[in-house]
Amino acid sequence: MADGPASRPSTGASLVVTFASIAAAALGNVAAYKVVALLGDPVLLSDYSVDRRYLAFLIPVLALGGGVAIPLRIAIRPVMEESLRILYLQLVAAAGVALLLLALLATPGDPLGSRLPDDTLRLAAIVVMAYASNCTAMLYGFQRGLMRFREGAWLLVLANGVFPAVAAVAVVHSVELTFLIWAACSGVLAVVMLGRLPRPTRGSIPNLGSLVRSGLGRVPGDLAYAALFLLPVSEYAAADAPTREAVFNYFFVMLGVLTAAASPIAIVMLPLIGARVATHGRAAARRVVLANFIVAVSCGLVVFGALRWVAGPLLTLLLSREYAGDADLLSALAPAALGVALFVFLRTTVDGLGERPLVAGICVVALAVFVGLRLATTGWSLESSLVLSTNVSLGMLGLVTASVSLVMFTRPSAVDPG
Repeated sequence: MADGPASRPSTGASLVVTFASIAAAALGNVAAYKVVALLGDPVLLSDYSVDRRYLAFLIPVLALGGGVAIPLRIAIRPVMEESLRILYLQLVAAAGVALLLLALLATPGDPLGSRLPDDTLRLAAIVVMAYASNCTAMLYGFQRGLMRFREGAWLLVLANGVFPAVAAVAVVHSVELTFLIWAACSGVLAVVMLGRLPRPTRGSIPNLGSLVRSGLGRVPGDLAYAALFLLPVSEYAAADAPTREAVFNYFFVMLGVLTAAASPIAIVMLPLIGARVATHGRAAARRVVLANFIVAVSCGLVVFGALRWVAGPLLTLLLSREYAGDADLLSALAPAALGVALFVFLRTTVDGLGERPLVAGICVVALAVFVGLRLATTGWSLESSLVLSTNVSLGMLGLVTASVSLVMFTRPSAVDPG
């Protein structure tokens, strides 16, 4: 039972709905950090920010590459019965990984490593929240693959905007409680969504091996990208400057908002490009790629300029006046924001080429650059070393992704047979 082309919404209508839902979700996250900043102090804000980075790192572990592989496969082959089997298979596999992590946490001796937070309850709450987020994300990916953007819009707003903002009020008790409340709300939402879908039937999934390889092949890249956000935040904690640390951490929150701002294009364009390339070859998607490139450069320059010249007012608006005195740190990281803008807007065009994880390789190389620069600047101050490593690695991430995107879609040999 496939969704025929005539039943699919126009690209313009899909973008409008998705932009609205992503904007609402992004505002919810901004509100969550604003609540923490107002109810807590710089130390609490830093703790919350660091835990959100650990959450962002753990989500790709549970996703198993399904964030891209699943909607791309469903877009190429939109058969409801097969799509449901893929969805449930991912949810069960992710549950197994989450239970394994919780079992490791319950094992004496900190088997997960000394670099992780030493509070078992804190880590357990992050694992539970990661699985709840995985469930809502995979459900949204399912709708995304079928190009049912209206059906998934309210799910996105609730799970990624409303719930974290509401749960942030509990930060006065503990950061862990905010995650558990958020996870409980997302879990209930996922159960309701699953109940509205048809029950999965017995049967096979064609080319399952290819789907699994496509998904797992993306995991190293997803983890590398998350690590580019996590490592600087976790390492800056040694600076012992709470307000400045909070500003540094918030920079990566802003990058997360930038990623969310690019998500509408990624969400709509991934299945569109994937289906078009699979049917007509790369040449059919060139105009879409060029439009994405123009949008990526424009947004990147706007973000760069805002961080470079109005960082102080931004911090006052988004957090409080207390943090505006360290706006110079935010301005120094503007090149990294430009690189992330190019990456998040253009990675979809590379992912849409097929089930080959090209973006994963780019992310792994960028992480290697970050680690190499940190080792090469051990004699520098911690802040200077982290700023340079972050700017170069994330800047390279964007430039390489843009270059690969343009080369793959503009060279004559890139036109695949239909």
